[in-house]
Amino acid sequence: MDTFGILSKVKALPICAVIIAMTFLISGTVMCGFLLLACLLVWPFSRHYYRQLSYYFIYPVWSQLVFLIDWWAPSDVVLYMDEETEQLVGHEHAMVVMNHSYDIDFLVGWLVCERCALLAATKVYAKRSLSFVPIIGWIWRMAEIIFLDRNWQKDRSCIVNQVAEISQYFNPVWILLFPEGTRFTPTKHKESVEFAKMRGVTPLEHLLIPRTKGFVLSIQAIKESGYKIRAIYDTTIAFDTGPGTNAPTFRNVLKGLPVKAQLHVTRIPMEEVPTEETACEAWLHNLFAKKDRLLDEFQRNGTFRGRTVRFPRRVYTLINEVFWTSLVLGTIFFYLVYRASPLLTAVVVAVAGGVSFVLPHLLNVTVATKGSSYGKKSTAAATQPKDS
Repeated sequence: MDTFGILSKVKALPICAVIIAMTFLISGTVMCGFLLLACLLVWPFSRHYYRQLSYYFIYPVWSQLVFLIDWWAPSDVVLYMDEETEQLVGHEHAMVVMNHSYDIDFLVGWLVCERCALLAATKVYAKRSLSFVPIIGWIWRMAEIIFLDRNWQKDRSCIVNQVAEISQYFNPVWILLFPEGTRFTPTKHKESVEFAKMRGVTPLEHLLIPRTKGFVLSIQAIKESGYKIRAIYDTTIAFDTGPGTNAPTFRNVLKGLPVKAQLHVTRIPMEEVPTEETACEAWLHNLFAKKDRLLDEFQRNGTFRGRTVRFPRRVYTLINEVFWTSLVLGTIFFYLVYRASPLLTAVVVAVAGGVSFVLPHLLNVTVATKGSSYGKKSTAAATQPKDS
């Protein structure tokens, strides 16, 4: 009997996705409650202790997402970096500058953060509207995430203030930044090429032209804060999408289908990044030109060049998932069997049914062909490998 084959079929069952989603929603709501209490009772008196405490409320939620790609769909993640970078990763404040080419770029980024023990100490730039998304948005609102409104006056103040706050963290923290601002699709790439030609910038073949305004202001704010954010980790991510591999989509990961990711990481001391606006913009464009060449090399050879590193999996995400799933399912089972009532049964059925109905729509949103329309006029179908 093929045990792995049976397990793969079980993982692909819709009920598994419903259980994972219900566990995430219920446990996330509980952790949001604790986080809110910490905001009200600890933050006003000590931001340092709030940040220390909030880590343990944020981690159980984020780790459930990382669990999916780390254990549920045990994926192969290879990093290319020199020995000096490996020694510093996870031990300093840094900004991680990534390309945004696939649905699960962020998930692989979080997996690396988890293996460096920085998962709950990772910040991102996000649209203000995402702050209203249940669980994820609520936590972000209480985790000092950099929210942007696309109103430059508001965004300028937010970036400067938040970068200054993040710089004050005692323990290492990473800021994840996707300067392209949206996922790669053929239509967006066409628009990006036209934009590059209008601006006199060299078009990119595999990436979108990066948006420079927020990046420049962030670098200037980092300098004003005394370079406590010490480095940029120039990270170029690519996935093996050849025959026999699974398309890098969240839908496939939720089905338990592993992916193969490779990340090329170069550490750049922050002092080497120019802070004058024009020079900083040119620096970022040059950085993405290098990324584009790396991706061109990857497409030709199926790999990056350099020293490879595989950070070992940590068992905490697995323990966390087993704990919360057991607690949620055990509680539901107990009340249905020993405290059964028509109302309770109706509530459980309604919640499960609601999750079953909403989940496919949420997964549909993550498909790269439906990349964010943030700052763009249209979307179109991408030519990435299809879901299995």
